[in-house]
Amino acid sequence: MPEFDFRGYEIHSSRMWQQAHIDMALDFMSRYGMNALILHQNDLQDQIVFPDKYFDNDIMWERWPVRRQGVLYRRDYMSEVIRKAKSYGIKVYFEIKEIYFCDNIFEMVQGLLNTDGSCCPTNPFWLEFLNVKMTELFERLPDLAGIIVSLGTRESMISMAANRCTCERCKNTDPFDWYIDVLKAIQKPLADKGKDLIVRDFSYTKDHQNMIIDACMKVSKDIIVALKCQPHDYFPTFPMNPEIGRSNLREYVEIDVWGQFAGMGVIPSSLVEMIRDWLTELKRRRVCGVWFRTDWELMHEASVHNSLCMVNLYAAAMLSENLNTELDEIYRTWVENGLYNPMVSGSYIQTPVKAENPEAYKKLRDFTKAAWKVYEKCGYIRGLQYLESDQPPFSLSKIFDIMVNIFNREEWVPGSSANVAATDENIAVIFAEKDEGVTLAKELYDILDVESLGVPREFARDMTNLIDTIVLFAECCRAITIVAYRTQMAINSRKASDIKLAEQALALLDESRDNIKAKMDNVFYPYYIHSRLHPVRIDIFKEHIRSLLDGIKGGG
Repeated sequence: MPEFDFRGYEIHSSRMWQQAHIDMALDFMSRYGMNALILHQNDLQDQIVFPDKYFDNDIMWERWPVRRQGVLYRRDYMSEVIRKAKSYGIKVYFEIKEIYFCDNIFEMVQGLLNTDGSCCPTNPFWLEFLNVKMTELFERLPDLAGIIVSLGTRESMISMAANRCTCERCKNTDPFDWYIDVLKAIQKPLADKGKDLIVRDFSYTKDHQNMIIDACMKVSKDIIVALKCQPHDYFPTFPMNPEIGRSNLREYVEIDVWGQFAGMGVIPSSLVEMIRDWLTELKRRRVCGVWFRTDWELMHEASVHNSLCMVNLYAAAMLSENLNTELDEIYRTWVENGLYNPMVSGSYIQTPVKAENPEAYKKLRDFTKAAWKVYEKCGYIRGLQYLESDQPPFSLSKIFDIMVNIFNREEWVPGSSANVAATDENIAVIFAEKDEGVTLAKELYDILDVESLGVPREFARDMTNLIDTIVLFAECCRAITIVAYRTQMAINSRKASDIKLAEQALALLDESRDNIKAKMDNVFYPYYIHSRLHPVRIDIFKEHIRSLLDGIKGGG
């Protein structure tokens, strides 16, 4: 018996619309007994149904013929995906955000938009709309197993979590009651057709997180609650989500194996040991399902299947089957099955590279574990994210906003925000952290010892090139961090000595930018590698800092 009843593989990017990538997923899943293929796109339901009640065939022909044909073809495509998955014994789920809709609805149903352009989430129409849309979705795709829905996120078109409407009804509506009403509107058509409703806790605050779970418990014992392994998002530096195991409903937990917050699949971060520990704790908390995200919606051409982070998918699949699996067996299986070249864009279907040295897995094990340590020291500041999706920030304020407000570790780890404040004591620790990250990055060459692996020359060359980019990234992170903190200290104190230190630090940005340009201008790697090593963004950040410092000196 597997450790978990529900063992899912999630595609979150445009790969879901490419049959070759669907087949790759199904092949891997069948080899490791995974039973749920999750296709995650915010508006996926609206890509499959109009709905007909509001957009009949005649009006679609007359007003929106392109959308009409697109919906019909996408529906046929998904029908075939579901049919093929069924032949493997695998169920398909759509993961979506609600309330979502096509803007054409404002033309067909009058009065949905307020005079200020906002849209009221408490308008009773949306409950009808959700019921109609869900009913039609399962009529068009009768073998779709169910949906996974997020309600408490800013990523839906409208929600109580990001409500701009100021009408009296919204002011007088308890968000808890709104969640209950929306859940009932979605749940009934699914229950009528015997489909699974899985509700995610993707929330930005603990209050909304608690509300959604409590609302699920009140609406139906058949609802399944889905929680991220870490609260708020997939940060390996965060503690395990405290809400896991709290409800009296079945619970599934999501884990990211691609590494959105562990190097964006570029830095080959091994999370194997953490995955084992997470799954062990989830089992203890009586979680009955887990699924694993393999890519990210905003990063095309990238997934675990063109990354050395593929080791994390092997760990997830093998450990969720048997928690007693030896970790070295995971690393060995990964390497023996073949390595994907991370310097090749994801739309190229690669033949995995086999290492001739039977001991190569040990080198790759140590390399990917060390690479995670590099990212932890460089891509975080004392456990808090501060970059803009691994890119240099546009402004100083955004760095602290990301750490303290947007990702808000403070709600789950009190004292986190104080640890990243611009103080002499903190700066000493933070700068040492970044220095260590650069040192560790440069050690990766010797740890991997690529010539010892027994891999083709081209693959070995690309592994060296990959490490080059990791070193550049580490140096860039160090420069950004030192400049940011020196500048914040200058803003706080307005002392000439602090201003001088901040101005001197700007040379680090110039050095980082010049090193990146020297190594990257004449090569063509996958675009997202160039995107994170971004000379233009470094210059934007530098000019922003310069203007801040000039403002201080000018008395601004």
